[in-house]
Amino acid sequence: YVWFNKNCPHYKKDTKTALKEMKEKYNKPAILFSTLSPRKISIYVCNPQWGISRSGVSSKEHSLVEQIIQSSLLLEYLSVIVLSFRDILKSKTPKLLDEWMQKAELKNLPDINSFVKGLKSDIAAVRNAIIYPWTNGLVEGNVNRLKTKKREMYGRAGFELLRRKIVLAQMG
Repeated sequence: YVWFNKNCPHYKKDTKTALKEMKEKYNKPAILFSTLSPRKISIYVCNPQWGISRSGVSSKEHSLVEQIIQSSLLLEYLSVIVLSFRDILKSKTPKLLDEWMQKAELKNLPDINSFVKGLKSDIAAVRNAIIYPWTNGLVEGNVNRLKTKKREMYGRAGFELLRRKIVLAQMG
């Protein structure tokens, strides 16, 4: 999404100028994609099955996005990286994660490198998330609810009133 907006800034504003710039920049005939927003293209990059019916028939939009992705090496690379990361999460094998991080860092893309750096900073938690099906979502939800109640009461009273509000909220 960011790449598309950066490389085609006039796409939505002035399509004729955008088509001319794209043709000059990439030496390929540009195609007018009036119905596709950069957000939708990013959805297709992350999920190539989007726009294909259960019977296997692809929409016109899907074929247009395929043309865009195949015309850009960067978008094609991003699609491969995202899909391989998804496969690692589904496969439940954390050993593949190290290989994936090395491959992802090879292209020297700042956003991908930042993501990989974030994974490395808490690699134990990432590996556990891949291996185990459990989540701490229920605990985090309760903590979030408690903090929200606490913010509502800011400056009113002490712990006793907070405890009463939480207990009453639990009872209904």
